[in-house]
Amino acid sequence: MNKGLKGNTGLSLIFAFATFLFSLIGLFFLKGSVLLSIIWVALLFAGIMTMGIAGLELEIFIKRKHFRPVGRRHAALSLVLALVFGMFIGLFGQVLFCLDTEKYYVDDEIDTNLKEANVVFLMDCSASMDGVYGACQQATCQLLDSLDEEYSFQFMTFSVMVVDDSGMYPVNDANRKQLKDFINQTSCAMANTSFDHCLESAYQSLKANEKKNSRNVVILFSDIIGGSYNSDLKDKYKNSDIELYIMRVSQDGSTPIDINNTILELATKEFVMVPDANGQITTQELMDVLNESVKGITTIQKEKTRLIVTDELLPFSRDITISRVLIRTVFYILFAAAAAFVYYGFKPVGAYIGSVALAIPAAIVSLLLPISGFILLLILCLGSVTKYDVKQQGENDDV
Repeated sequence: MNKGLKGNTGLSLIFAFATFLFSLIGLFFLKGSVLLSIIWVALLFAGIMTMGIAGLELEIFIKRKHFRPVGRRHAALSLVLALVFGMFIGLFGQVLFCLDTEKYYVDDEIDTNLKEANVVFLMDCSASMDGVYGACQQATCQLLDSLDEEYSFQFMTFSVMVVDDSGMYPVNDANRKQLKDFINQTSCAMANTSFDHCLESAYQSLKANEKKNSRNVVILFSDIIGGSYNSDLKDKYKNSDIELYIMRVSQDGSTPIDINNTILELATKEFVMVPDANGQITTQELMDVLNESVKGITTIQKEKTRLIVTDELLPFSRDITISRVLIRTVFYILFAAAAAFVYYGFKPVGAYIGSVALAIPAAIVSLLLPISGFILLLILCLGSVTKYDVKQQGENDDV
């Protein structure tokens, strides 16, 4: 005749919570150490699962009043499995959870002497440029005199639209004179500034005149950076080999902290030029910048991404990203499944389904309240898998 022996989860949860509370003492000794954080989380998961199973086995012993040989072997195996699985889940979960990426910048040199170059010069002709416009015309003409026939050059003036456009020409003697005459005939008297049309025109011109092993250079000279530009241009310039050098007139020489949504985020390099007391910039200053952009070796800041290790803790971190949400959820589910396996073995399947389903709410709660989510994991998962119904059969199994 079969007899049923039913138990509750009191000692299992008490032991698990006692382990959890005791482990909090270890937080005071981590001191931002990544290695100690990994070890602490591994021990936390292993300790909670092991002590939870130990509490369950003790409860079974109290109700049965004695251990049978089979029972002792089962208890020892359960404790070993709980320790191994808990350590594995905590260790690998914390290692993955504490990984992150960060952007950093390195100096990268563009050797501008190595290739031929197609150069488009974009000159802001709004009225605010009046004080420096003449010097820029002179500097551009001097630049043309220094270029050889390996270069092609185009000069555009712009405000809201492209105002004047010389077209792209190889820099030979005849074209050099024609380009210089064109530059000296332009003037600035327009209102407002927009970068949409000039940057798009420069892009299209360089693509139409693209040559193998030739650099594509855009030089933009303006006194503002906040003028509008189409966001599609960002992808075009970022995904091309076009070098964009921005010569910016600034009264105080400062650069904004946030360059997002400004043309500076497209720039290969920015040159800030501060006018003198009369609002003037010398031709020589402009020539130095133009030479560095077109013919010198330019050092730029190149953005890269690297993997870093943080001291964020899997059960308690509030610094949540999508990847960390997924990692925490997956390892909470693994914790629940491991607890079910340690108690039930491979059967019944319903125990696994129930445990996994209960781990998901704990992960959701952890998004807002990490500690509460972890405590909920203990209550739901350990509480679920340690509800038992031991069937004793045979005359030797009577309690």
